[in-house]
Amino acid sequence: MKIIQVGAGGWGESWLEKVQRSPSWEVAAIVGRGQPALRAAQETHGIDPNVCFTSLSEASAAVAADAALICIPSPDHLPLATEAFEAGLHVLIEKPLADTMEEAHEVVRRARLADRLLMVAQNYRYRPGAQTVAALLRQGWLGAISSVTIEYRKAPQFVRPPTPHGYTGFRMIEDMTVHHLDQMRGVLQEEPATVYGQARNPEWSWFAYPPIVTSVIEMESGAVVHYFASWVSRGRETSWDGTWVIDCEGGQIEWAHNRVRVKPVEVYYTVELEGFADRDGWMDAQGWMESSFESGKLAGREYILESFAKSIDTGTEPETSGADNLRSLAPAFALADSVRTGQPTAVSDYLVHGQGLGGSES
Repeated sequence: MKIIQVGAGGWGESWLEKVQRSPSWEVAAIVGRGQPALRAAQETHGIDPNVCFTSLSEASAAVAADAALICIPSPDHLPLATEAFEAGLHVLIEKPLADTMEEAHEVVRRARLADRLLMVAQNYRYRPGAQTVAALLRQGWLGAISSVTIEYRKAPQFVRPPTPHGYTGFRMIEDMTVHHLDQMRGVLQEEPATVYGQARNPEWSWFAYPPIVTSVIEMESGAVVHYFASWVSRGRETSWDGTWVIDCEGGQIEWAHNRVRVKPVEVYYTVELEGFADRDGWMDAQGWMESSFESGKLAGREYILESFAKSIDTGTEPETSGADNLRSLAPAFALADSVRTGQPTAVSDYLVHGQGLGGSES
């Protein structure tokens, strides 16, 4: 199938590499805001100058395509997705789906009216660790989840120079936490009910918006998730997925630094557990078992591209469809509003189109 990629610089260039390697997709056209990005696509990736455009409307009128990949900043997602739907294209779109909950609902509504597929590139859900933990929980023998701790620590320098409070284009909740909230839903197979959060921006921080967020999330099952995230960690850092500890009736799962291990309560599972092994001394007298990741399996954005193609081919909704993604955005905007108001917020309020809730993090 053929795809028009909207966004050629930065993250868009990374997407272009993956699209060109995909066995399911062919680049039909590239849309870039400026000539430098388009020239780079031509020179670095061998894109024909005749299929490079500065607007989606130009591209869709000039080339035959099945879908559009929108990988530009979120303020333009709604108008560009609308253009794509009107051109008869299915849409794969970067997260966050939109800058407000109302716009997110509207993108989903317009996809439905156009009878086109809308998939959100929540690539963290498809990372090997997340898929391994999700599969382990789906087996059922660990029983009900009681509590989860997610700790995420990084100190990224996204742009230069690192001026205090100068990074105006990056918001922890909408840009990063939404990844972890989507992972949370995909891994735990549970939905969040209420969210309470706090945030802080130290005087020495290089971000304009609060880079430290902490939250207590109550799931619909009654399980409690404690979430902590920092973009200004002064020492220890986690992986981008964060460090997870999941307490269940039948044992505990620890997922950290791209390794997954489980400590079952039942002795039998420490003796013989499919996909787990005594490795690198991880199994000790306390009965820890480490998981193996499946080798050769597609993950992240590679998986997303193939899943998107399969959904179009079969006419089925992708796992991270636009409609599903509303349930990942809702707790993100609920958290941002809780930070502002200092009050717990109900996630269900954000799932009703027309409520007007869920702006940008302040």
